[in-house]
Amino acid sequence: MTGRLLLPVVCFEPVTPWSRRLTLDLGTRSFAFDAGQAVYLGRADQAVRKPYSIACAPGDAAADRRLEFLIAADPGAPPDPHLADLSAATPVEVSGPVGRFVLPAPLPSSALFVAGGTGIAPLRAMLRHLLAARPAAHAAVVHAARTAADFAYADELRRLADTGRIRLSLRASREPRESAWAGPRGRLVADDLRPYLDGVPVPPVCFVCGPPGFVTHVTALLGSLGVPPDRVRREEW
Repeated sequence: MTGRLLLPVVCFEPVTPWSRRLTLDLGTRSFAFDAGQAVYLGRADQAVRKPYSIACAPGDAAADRRLEFLIAADPGAPPDPHLADLSAATPVEVSGPVGRFVLPAPLPSSALFVAGGTGIAPLRAMLRHLLAARPAAHAAVVHAARTAADFAYADELRRLADTGRIRLSLRASREPRESAWAGPRGRLVADDLRPYLDGVPVPPVCFVCGPPGFVTHVTALLGSLGVPPDRVRREEW
């Protein structure tokens, strides 16, 4: 860890039924981190701290003077005590950054980001940093979530796909049969990843983040498609 800051809450709001966005105000403070890293968070008035990936890129934080996080939350249940009763201006202690789940140097010219649920948070930070620092990079995002309502940052990702900045697949693994969702359903299979590995000038570096079972499953799929282990970076939640 490099340091501790007390930062006031800007907002703590629902994003999907299973997640909330926590935004903290940096003000005039500086906070250096690499895209993909995490910090420990907790209300300043209690002792528990838990790790959360930063969901914004370093350039975003510097420009907006804010840090953003995507917090998993059960529908209808209160947040864990270390983040309970957060409202505007509540002080939150930020410790870090920590973690080695980051983009390599030099930045890759081709990357595949595969997220399960709120595992999209560090991958969004990496994606935004990569596109800002290396605009010509080939980037693809595959995001799996429970239902069509559970895709955090879906609008942002769709805009990037619509403008040709990224290739995108959103998969609703538990979407009810009777819903109007027209995208893919069920568990990820190898054929979902194959299009993003074939037909690119340089084999992509693959970044996988999500629950442990998801990460293990996706890592095995990538291996079955011939991706060398040293081209796969993984982070479990």
